[in-house]
Amino acid sequence: MLIPTFVACNKTPEDTPETSGDESSFEFKISASDLSKYKIICAEKANNRVINCALAIRDAIKQLTGITLECTDDFVKAESAFTVGQYEILVGDTNRSTEHISSKLSSLEYSVAVEDEKIYIVGSSDSMLEYGISKFISMHIGEEGIVINKKKEINKVSMADFDDKLMPVLSFDFNEFKDGNTSATNADMSARLVNYDIEGGYKGNAVRFHGTPTKYGGAVLPNGAVYNAVSDTTAYTVSMWIMPYQSYHGSTLYRLLTLFGKGNNEMLIVEYSSPLIKVTAAKPDGSGKVECSFPYALETAIPAFDAVNTNDGVWQLVTITVDYATGKIDFYINGQTVATNDKIGSNLVCDGITGKSTTTYGDCIGGNTKGNSRSFNGVIDCFNVYNTALSPSAVEVLYRSFGSSETPSVTEDQAILDGIVEKLGSGLAVLGNSANTVYRGRVVKADGTDYSVVNPIISGKIHLSENLAERFAKDQNKKITINAVTVDGRKYYPATELCSNFGLQYIDFTAKNGMFVILASDSTMTDKDTQAIERLSTYCTVKNYEPKIPVEQTRTVIATSDTAAGDYTYSPSIVRCSNTLYASRDISCDRTEVFASEDNGKTWEYRGQIKNLWWATIFAHKDELYLIGRYDTLGFGTGGDHYIGVTKSTDGGRTWTAITAEQGGVSYNGYAVHCGPTPVIVANGKIYRVFESTKGEKRVFIAMCDVDADLLNPENWSFSNHYSNNSFPNEGNAVVTPDGNVYILARLGTETAFLMRLLGNNNIAEVGRINFPSTANKFTCRYDAKTGKYLAIVCPLVDPDCPYQRNFSALAVSD
Repeated sequence: MLIPTFVACNKTPEDTPETSGDESSFEFKISASDLSKYKIICAEKANNRVINCALAIRDAIKQLTGITLECTDDFVKAESAFTVGQYEILVGDTNRSTEHISSKLSSLEYSVAVEDEKIYIVGSSDSMLEYGISKFISMHIGEEGIVINKKKEINKVSMADFDDKLMPVLSFDFNEFKDGNTSATNADMSARLVNYDIEGGYKGNAVRFHGTPTKYGGAVLPNGAVYNAVSDTTAYTVSMWIMPYQSYHGSTLYRLLTLFGKGNNEMLIVEYSSPLIKVTAAKPDGSGKVECSFPYALETAIPAFDAVNTNDGVWQLVTITVDYATGKIDFYINGQTVATNDKIGSNLVCDGITGKSTTTYGDCIGGNTKGNSRSFNGVIDCFNVYNTALSPSAVEVLYRSFGSSETPSVTEDQAILDGIVEKLGSGLAVLGNSANTVYRGRVVKADGTDYSVVNPIISGKIHLSENLAERFAKDQNKKITINAVTVDGRKYYPATELCSNFGLQYIDFTAKNGMFVILASDSTMTDKDTQAIERLSTYCTVKNYEPKIPVEQTRTVIATSDTAAGDYTYSPSIVRCSNTLYASRDISCDRTEVFASEDNGKTWEYRGQIKNLWWATIFAHKDELYLIGRYDTLGFGTGGDHYIGVTKSTDGGRTWTAITAEQGGVSYNGYAVHCGPTPVIVANGKIYRVFESTKGEKRVFIAMCDVDADLLNPENWSFSNHYSNNSFPNEGNAVVTPDGNVYILARLGTETAFLMRLLGNNNIAEVGRINFPSTANKFTCRYDAKTGKYLAIVCPLVDPDCPYQRNFSALAVSD
């Protein structure tokens, strides 16, 4: 029978009153004979984890009582005569009004409740539902049926609920460092740190690696450290907090972890890229290798470069379980399962990890001791290894147990900055004796026409330059009626008097940190926001890399992009042909557009475009205008035929010759090519341009054509032999020396370039890596006959945390 019981009370279900008084006396029983009246219900659109929970209850009841209950969903046909069943076991949120139960749950909680003859089991997450189902089965289902002793109970799940399974067998918290080493927190072991910095971590300190392709970095553990820690088990789990910095292409992989098994075979490789993490697992002897990618998307302040999304700039707990008994690999981000579309199969099934490791390589957190892999670019903290495959609920508990980060991530820090800017509103933050101010969320100069002008402190008071005061007054619709102070022929207005003139409040921290904040009508900042004002002062401080001359005096806008429509400017290139300057750009690898200036660059007009050509260089040959770049007949990433595209304009860039296999379509063995808008040079009676290809081995080669030949005839082009290097120097500049030799100077890494030379037999010889004052970005290099020097326009390394930053330009010179 169904028997809810109370003190001194035995009622049939029809007579059951509402619970009142002491709920500890409640008892709800479903005898084995009455269980057949019940159905197990989950939501119509429940995911597989919830469905499996329902099936787990069904299987447990069948095993203990021999009764098989029907599992179905909560679908009810509209306007039908169907009525909801009286006897139901409801699993997860359903349309049977479970929200009043689940809405009261906080994280890491599940609830078992009884209302009338229905049993409700809900969790704050799928993991908590799974844990709650396992507890429900073990505590409430028996051979006699189901017995529940509370009308409603909410259970908080903690690490203690998992006994010792959440105790790592190897752990590095990266809090203390000595002589380039850090010790494990629970073992007599240390890790040797290579090419690292110490930064604030998720908890305490952490290690920062810089993702260089030219030398490995990482925390190097003793040989076989992880293998030996989890020996004599059939499964293991690794977990670590990471905060990636700016990554590059979505296809670039940064080594996050390398673990070695028997011999010198990797048993686990974990690699990070912008939109996903790639896991390569193998049996302890290296056989049965499985590769699978786990795509995911987190909210971040860093925009994706060429991937669908990026997870840079966000703290994230990466957890991976490998189970040799089942052959499963499970992957979690922030305590939640991430799926893969790759098939794992049964390749990993084996007896597990046995004996001791014999590897000669050290496990490496953030890198690879065995080969030249790009080390991780970001922060790693709280590395833990477990000698079991943690369950999904255990992984969520592990994640929740860390609490909030102690060091803001890039994204969290951006949110802090956004909050400061919002508080400042249209007010003005000024640092005494500095040329920089913060206004409307931007750093602006005290004088937009002369960057040497500062907002001085005169007689202990901050003054605003005449230019800044007039701009601010105009924006605020105010009129300056006070007298200025003149110093060395320049006028300045005292900030306090200017605020009185405008009827505005202010915060004067001149004596404290040199800051003065003018509060506009929409400002909500107060003098209690000391940390916010201190943060603003860092942006008001002039950096040594800032331009000294106003950009308006040195640059002319040729064209802008409609970024709202997804149009972005790539591949700028410029040339003079006859008396006209021509500039080109490509729009989002879709088309190349051409602009012209008849007044030496003062004004520009749009001339024309060519579809499906990008990464192009515009150049002049025999007073005729050409473009050369990559051309795909169907556009970027859509298949079709791939060419080195050469096209010509005879009407000043307005129209361009079509690119086909017979005209202008130069095929490099049918492969797609890569390049940048790098120089087209003339030497030794030939035209040279550098390209790369990633088909098969990564290769660099030069395309060339006789200067007197028809450049549009594909048969007139030939190629040097290619140079291959897994570090993949790319976007190479063909540079001709005064003695006629042709060199290739290619981008490689942060403050590193790669130099090659074209030999007489058309082979490309490696000269080697050279120090080069640029970030890991495209640059352009020429030999200047007038000065006898090599000149390069580069993006210098301004912020070590952003090696791919692209919004600075500098002129570099070499003899």
